[in-house]
Amino acid sequence: ASELGARDTAELLAMRHRIDRRDAHRDVKLSRSLPKYDAVSTALTDGTRPLRPAQASAIVTALERVASRVAVEDLEVAEEQLVNLAAHLSPGELAKAARQICDLLDSDGPEPDENAAYARESLTLVEAENGVKFRGYLANENAELLRSRIYAAARPHKTADGELDPR
Repeated sequence: ASELGARDTAELLAMRHRIDRRDAHRDVKLSRSLPKYDAVSTALTDGTRPLRPAQASAIVTALERVASRVAVEDLEVAEEQLVNLAAHLSPGELAKAARQICDLLDSDGPEPDENAAYARESLTLVEAENGVKFRGYLANENAELLRSRIYAAARPHKTADGELDPR
């Protein structure tokens, strides 16, 4: 690819075949993942169970999403079932079925990425008429700290005569 002036294989395919870079990137990603999925690879080349590339992409994309958290045996069974379903479903319907099967296999979902949550943190205070407007996002213990401080400050306090402050 670099000899022909392209940054990577996807860009080379996009230039050479006049397809969208996004589509070329998806095809390269699929071709790199195919060796892990025997049933899909076989069905793409087998005339008895024809599988279209868009269907193969739907299956592989869904299985790759959960591959690190699901047992290999379970993935193989799911792959085989999805290849069988491909004879009756469009790529969109197959992608939906694949997501449902993967959700059943990995009911907990991916591990939350706490570092990404901290990277998204923001808090904005803007002067408003007779007050302040605020918006933002705080992660985990920062959110809990803000919540506890606001609850403590908003709790009714006793006045000098021992009564609850009416404010």
